[in-house]
Amino acid sequence: MPESLKDLLSAVTNLSGIAIGFLAAAQSILFSLPRKYVIQQLKKAGMYSRLLNYFMTAIQWSFVLAVISAFGLLIDFTKSQSWHSLAFSVWLFILTTASLSYYRVIEVFTALLRAPD
Repeated sequence: MPESLKDLLSAVTNLSGIAIGFLAAAQSILFSLPRKYVIQQLKKAGMYSRLLNYFMTAIQWSFVLAVISAFGLLIDFTKSQSWHSLAFSVWLFILTTASLSYYRVIEVFTALLRAPD
């Protein structure tokens, strides 16, 4: 396996684990804001559960990315095989989806924290 690919997969595995911790902590902060006006309005509008689903989706994609990246460390990519490009494409899709789900959570969470009381 080329060292650069092995290093990339290792770094993505570590970052995914960190993202899981960050997202879980951010979700905990969200639970501690029940009296904030914007949270009450979200609950009235039925959007609070959607926001929680955004967090859980991002955590799940991060977990899938970590597992797939760790599994990729076990594959010998030095001997080219036909399925390697498919596997890399799937990994790239998961990486992109996880990254976009992080972005969505961070944008929504930042807007909530900036909202006036």
